[in-house]
Amino acid sequence: MANNAYLINSVIHSSDIVEILERGEAYEVLSTAGNQIPVIWYFCFEASDLIANQYHCVDDDESPFVLNYMAPCTTKERAQANLFASKSLVIEFCGDEKLGEQYWEKAVADLQDMPYPYLSLHPIEVLFLNDPDVEAATFAKGFSRSRDSFDAMAELAFYDSSLPPVSLVELYRNPYLDRLRARNASALDMGVKGIDSFGWAQSPDAKGPDTTSAADNADKAPPPAISQHQTDAAITKPSKPWWKFW
Repeated sequence: MANNAYLINSVIHSSDIVEILERGEAYEVLSTAGNQIPVIWYFCFEASDLIANQYHCVDDDESPFVLNYMAPCTTKERAQANLFASKSLVIEFCGDEKLGEQYWEKAVADLQDMPYPYLSLHPIEVLFLNDPDVEAATFAKGFSRSRDSFDAMAELAFYDSSLPPVSLVELYRNPYLDRLRARNASALDMGVKGIDSFGWAQSPDAKGPDTTSAADNADKAPPPAISQHQTDAAITKPSKPWWKFW
């Protein structure tokens, strides 16, 4: 089961996912990201949008546990303006002008039709992939709207800066992507809407499914999506919080 981050458009001004659900006011989950917090989401917010929250749960020993964390919420108009003003930062983070502009343009388009007044980012499940207190502190460093936040954003997106992301059309249409490059691409995709990929054709040299045995590939297979970031000390999370969406 993936540990997801959520981008939520809601009637109420809150970055506490439990409060949004308990209040019973209208909301929409615009995008869900598995095992990462997409880098592109940070650019919708500013440090002043961070709100102090508490998440109450139990650890593996059934002992009460409280996670203090900060998460952002802002008006949809401010989110759109922040993202629009972030083009150069998105391109700089991506490291490729053409690809960075692709992902920025899609992100701007993705946020055009939000029905409710507020946009919020909910990181709790991803924070529990490792020590949640440490990850919460890292998460809060991602909103400076400058290159000073790049390391924090990359860490919780599990972004490998040594690999270029794939293009948008490849991300949406190619079933045989290198998973590390695909993960980088998913960190740059707002993920609210799809794309028009009509006419896309797989290049002749694209690899199909690997037919060699697992044993043959054991030494050369890339690591699991989050293994480079996990630690043995982490994961004091309940197996399925009641507020999960499934």
